[in-house]
Amino acid sequence: RIRSLSFLTIPLESIHLLLKADNQTIQQENDYVIQKDFDGLTLKLLDGKVWCDLTNQTIPVALILYQVILTNIDENINQLEQPVKVAEIISTPSVNANFNDIYESLTTELEITGTGLIGAKRVDLFFNPPLFRFLAYQIKTSLPLQQDSFIVSIRKGYKWRETPGILKLIGIDTGAGPVKLGDGIVIANVVRDNIQSSLFIIATSDEQYLYHDDPILYIKGDGFNPLGNLLRFQNGLIGNGINYTEVESNKTEIILRLTTNSYWRSNVLFLPGFLNLLAVNTNNGFVPVGGENGVSIATIFERPQIITSSVNIYRTTTTQFYIYGSGFPTSITRPKLQFSPNLIEDDYTIQVIDRKTLLIRLSTGKSWRNTPGELYIEAINTKNDLDGWITFQPKALVANVLEDPTEKHVEVFASTLKVYQSDLKQTIDVYGNGFSIGMNIIFEPDIKKGITYNLIIHDPQHLGLELINSMKWSNNNYTTTGLHIISIDGITLGDSEGIHIATILPDPSIYSMNLRVHESQSKIVSILGHGFTNTKDVKIVLSPTNRDAYDVLTVIEGAILLRLNPNNAWLPSYMSLNFAGDDYDPIPLNVTSIDTGAGPIQLTTPITIGFVIKDRSFNPTAIPTGSPVATENPYYKPTNVIAYPTIDPTNTPSINYIETVRPTNLQEYILIDSENPSSVCTQSILTTCALDETSYPTYEESLRCVLTNYNKIGSKCDNLISFILVSLYDSCDMDFNRLCTNSLLDP
Repeated sequence: RIRSLSFLTIPLESIHLLLKADNQTIQQENDYVIQKDFDGLTLKLLDGKVWCDLTNQTIPVALILYQVILTNIDENINQLEQPVKVAEIISTPSVNANFNDIYESLTTELEITGTGLIGAKRVDLFFNPPLFRFLAYQIKTSLPLQQDSFIVSIRKGYKWRETPGILKLIGIDTGAGPVKLGDGIVIANVVRDNIQSSLFIIATSDEQYLYHDDPILYIKGDGFNPLGNLLRFQNGLIGNGINYTEVESNKTEIILRLTTNSYWRSNVLFLPGFLNLLAVNTNNGFVPVGGENGVSIATIFERPQIITSSVNIYRTTTTQFYIYGSGFPTSITRPKLQFSPNLIEDDYTIQVIDRKTLLIRLSTGKSWRNTPGELYIEAINTKNDLDGWITFQPKALVANVLEDPTEKHVEVFASTLKVYQSDLKQTIDVYGNGFSIGMNIIFEPDIKKGITYNLIIHDPQHLGLELINSMKWSNNNYTTTGLHIISIDGITLGDSEGIHIATILPDPSIYSMNLRVHESQSKIVSILGHGFTNTKDVKIVLSPTNRDAYDVLTVIEGAILLRLNPNNAWLPSYMSLNFAGDDYDPIPLNVTSIDTGAGPIQLTTPITIGFVIKDRSFNPTAIPTGSPVATENPYYKPTNVIAYPTIDPTNTPSINYIETVRPTNLQEYILIDSENPSSVCTQSILTTCALDETSYPTYEESLRCVLTNYNKIGSKCDNLISFILVSLYDSCDMDFNRLCTNSLLDP
């Protein structure tokens, strides 16, 4: 399609186009015909023709419109000021058949091969029986594809099929619309998970602690092949000398050696963690071991490192300081240190702030050194077993110890504490040295003693800031704010920004809404409001929904998206509406608690965000012959105008189109995709956000406008706003660069 309102008044027979793709001319009437529609032209490729011969071409190839001649005006004048790219031509994809057996859920990955896949910037698949992307499966291979194959992984809690049988791919879309694969291509034979075997693996994760680059790993059990075994790990480790080598095996033990520059687990952000073995092939095919996640055969720790530092600390009056590095475990074990000069464990305590930071606190009555001088760490052990000690050569300098000062000394320790503006009326505890009654503290942002807070001196190393009723730590209602101490009694602390003592989170606010939520078919529910932080920290409690029935999918500016977990519903089973009559009452879906990072806030009056209604009645049968391939996400439309080089009527949907274009802004999204473009809600959104035909804000600007003006638009528009949010999320997830460049969606 070529979009231009200028064609509306021009007779079809007067329109003549000159199209080229890499100097190959595509002839009007010979290769394609044109048709007029409501906003431009549709170019339809004729049977047996191609948009471009892609032999020896670099894909994608641009389809360029060089001329538009309107013979009813002047047959000698080109109406285009300059050539325009109207499409990108990519290879037509195909898929190879594969009849290999895979397990219902224990096989977590499936490789799909074919042709015309190289360079694909997105891949959408259409399965029979149906599987839905982002809910049941995901494409694991990085895009754009570098070869004619990719890996599909099944998500936890889902199966390739609910019952054993053939799994087919009936359609594929690599960017130019769905291509129907005839009657479907068999890509796997799905068999049951419950395979019986004499093979078994002993879980040894509670006794085999390894640093992620330790050379030797032991697998214990029975039924191994002394001549060699093939292993399948949950994290995708590959044998045969790529990641590891099997150096020895017998009936009850396998010994693996890690190859150079490989790791038992490479993503250190998730360590310590288990190394799980999923399946073993002793010579008769892979046999799954353990349950869905296999058997945990080791606990893997990041190898710790210490960054040297010459920070000055006082011998006894400095009560804590930080050590920086990496590999400090936040769970399972606690680090052990060997100082030089020696400090025994009673002299200090260790707090792990994160994997890169340790906080060392001096015990009462102790000193960092008996005399001034340098303080070193000779060794560290984060596994807490005998072979876990790592010795540093040379020793790691971590502090320069000074004699205690004779004059007044004030010190404040930085903190990662989070509190709400006013919710929970939280106290801010500050630790340091030299605190005394009557001291004058300057904060940024400015808060006043006796007006905003009351000051309590617990002891010279601990003070408390208590929020006064009806006051707030910060007046910023929409974003987080750092609270810093700039000075105490005229003594400047830290750099120009002072010492950070707390992060002030905005009080979260949730709008009451009237969403229609189908009991189990509504997979995503949106919550609108403000003061939301990020996906990691936000926690929502719904009523009457079971807490394990849903997760926070993502948090964006002004909205939280909740995703229903597999085999769950928004109502507990005893409240199900699916057997109710037609005169049933919808059940309110309420938010009873929210936590955005500073603790759970119990809502004294639950906030209704919608009403749960019965599931729709339908029969999800296979796609009828001659019908278009059903898209998994009805809101999604590709970013670019993209065309396949050839359209085979026997291998494509009956509705042949060469262009599927995503609307460029929210107005087009609403007008094209909403159920009723002329509805009060649609017009309210367009009017409020000043969307006219000549000046369109971007998606991001439009969405911010909608969320900011939610109350003005009206609660009756909840479902349309929710639709916009889900559409935006799906599009962003499939096309990250298009919609997420401005961090609208939380990474």
